[in-house]
Amino acid sequence: MTATANRTHKDSMFRDLFGSPERKGNALELYNALAGTDYTDPGELELTTLDDVIYMNVKNDVSFVVGDEMVLFEHQSTRNPNMPLRGLAYFARLYTARAERMGANLYGSRLIKLPTPRYVVLYSGARELPDREVVRLSDAFDGPNPAVEVVCEVVNINAGHNPEVAKACPALAGYARFVELVRMYNDGGQMSLADAVAAAIEQCVEEGHLADYLKEKRAEVFDMFLTEYDAERQRELDRQEGIEQGIDIALSRLVELGAITPEQAAEQKRELAATHEPPQTA
Repeated sequence: MTATANRTHKDSMFRDLFGSPERKGNALELYNALAGTDYTDPGELELTTLDDVIYMNVKNDVSFVVGDEMVLFEHQSTRNPNMPLRGLAYFARLYTARAERMGANLYGSRLIKLPTPRYVVLYSGARELPDREVVRLSDAFDGPNPAVEVVCEVVNINAGHNPEVAKACPALAGYARFVELVRMYNDGGQMSLADAVAAAIEQCVEEGHLADYLKEKRAEVFDMFLTEYDAERQRELDRQEGIEQGIDIALSRLVELGAITPEQAAEQKRELAATHEPPQTA
């Protein structure tokens, strides 16, 4: 399967490290670390990454087929409860394209055999999350017994979490260390983002994390990470704006219902702007 040709997006450092044809070995190593397998031949891995499904300008997704599994990996710095819905859209495209390539008849009497889906999100954000957690599409449904389910495993790759995965996949350990250093140097504005990225590159090379990769692709990594950060910052601004709009609507409705006074609404708005919790009627 070949990826859809669409270059309106920009690849992230994660996608370059684990989704490029010349670094299929990293993808195989990551899969082994998470699945407990021992594949050794990158030629057994068939890249299937799509270019226009994850709905963001910077692409953090990598997809491939290995053995009897269709794998989707994403890297995220925020926990998003809608990950399974994105996964559903992604796998639908992958399986449709695979069936078309096989020349399969979706309305025929013969069962179309498909690789089993596996969806993993690698998390490296500042918010504290458990080592692993499972998010399900069915969490979004109001009714029981859904006909469709998508299971997303969220794996925390921050320092101190899942050390066995980091040990089994040095490329992932190096990537997580790089992200950690950028955040540390940029925290509180002690360094500009550009300086933080440059310092993280230098320190990772000194420590032996992704040293050859960073030496070879220093300028590209710099550009990829700055672009990814800008996209993440814009998503956070959009999210914050949505939260504020939701608070305004909810409080206005409570005032209309007589549940709270305008003065109480103003006070709750100040408090909720900091906590992002839904307004209370009591």
